Amino acid sequence: MSSRPTKLERETIIAFNEEEKTATVFTYSRKWQTILEGRCNGKLLSENPYGGKDYEIAKSCIRIPLPSRKAAK
Repeated sequence: MSSRPTKLERETIIAFNEEEKTATVFTYSRKWQTILEGRCNGKLLSENPYGGKDYEIAKSCIRIPLPSRKAAK
């Protein structure tokens, strides 16, 4: 029998490639699940009994902040 994942194991994984217009996001975070379902119009692909959910979203919902030029020096 498997046990509930620890906080360390409850991760968020974002996966996408250059060809497809969508990304998949797996997360245990209820906050991110709410954002993915609401603002990102995420399509629920699957969920596990421990609260983890897998979504398909448009890549345009993903923003990766770049460091400022000052911080890069």
